[in-house]
Amino acid sequence: MVALSKTSEDRLKVVNLSLCAVTIKGLTSVFARCKNLEVLKLANVQSLTDKNVDAALGWRHVPLSRLRTLKVRSTDVSDSSIGRLLSLCAPTLERLDVSYSNLKTLDFVSSALHTLPEWRLEKLVASGLPLSPVTLEGFLKPLSERPDDERRRFHVFKLGSIPKTSSKVPGLNDAVLSRLLPHLEALDGLESVSFFQCWDLGKALQPLSRFIEVVGRRCLHLDLTLPVQSHHLEGLLPPLDGEDPADGDAKPYEAPRLRTLVLDSSRITDDAAGSIAACRELRALHVAETRISTKFLATVLSSCPHLNNLNLTSCRGIPVTQRRTFFDAWERGEVAVTP
Repeated sequence: MVALSKTSEDRLKVVNLSLCAVTIKGLTSVFARCKNLEVLKLANVQSLTDKNVDAALGWRHVPLSRLRTLKVRSTDVSDSSIGRLLSLCAPTLERLDVSYSNLKTLDFVSSALHTLPEWRLEKLVASGLPLSPVTLEGFLKPLSERPDDERRRFHVFKLGSIPKTSSKVPGLNDAVLSRLLPHLEALDGLESVSFFQCWDLGKALQPLSRFIEVVGRRCLHLDLTLPVQSHHLEGLLPPLDGEDPADGDAKPYEAPRLRTLVLDSSRITDDAAGSIAACRELRALHVAETRISTKFLATVLSSCPHLNNLNLTSCRGIPVTQRRTFFDAWERGEVAVTP
């Protein structure tokens, strides 16, 4: 890394050192010499600790003034180090991945970003962090109050596997989502949301149903690997005859934009077929370890002409021989639809 940074210096814009045995000397050299760096990926770098980050940043002035992507997933970096890094690159940062690191809050992230005159962040991945409702609201609320053009720049928000560690850090459950939902609804630029493996979410009808109806339908990618039930998805359906949402002040009905829907390990049954069939732009559907049958798939396939990716792993209602070749079996007329 020292040799590379010496020879390339201003020309080096993208550095991906994920899963590499990076030395503090090499990291310091990159930080110090590559002033035009735009992408820095350091996922699963075991040597990336608070002490080493401080050493790398303390050698000389490090502007990182053009950095657009920072990834420190699965490292020992904590809040203070993220604060130092963001103090150098926040004005230009567009994508940030701090998932499964040693961060305990998003306070340093919020402080660095919300004090800027203009919002640029498009993507935040914060999965696996023990985040409290207060720190989540502290990030989302000011963002939801930004001007329309800035608010709509935020496209990707991933909050999977948020652990429960205490009464103040209850994980992502129905009560927490209720607090966050008004701010999420205001972020009408969201295109991808993940609540992957937040197992305490969806135990009640609300607020998950409301989230899917208002936020989820606007997304292109939605990961709900959690205890979703069929009734949670009913907000994807078009209005019934005589129930025109265009009446009064309500917005007219818009078909769901979803292209990828992940419902692995959910509690959906064939009753969810109609709701998912309303997603006519769907390309990929993941329903591994669910109780669906061929009847469900027949309904979905007949309404979703673009669907070309199915995950049917451990779906006992689907014959084992068809789980990996369902499209071929469907085209050959070999699928026996469950009555």
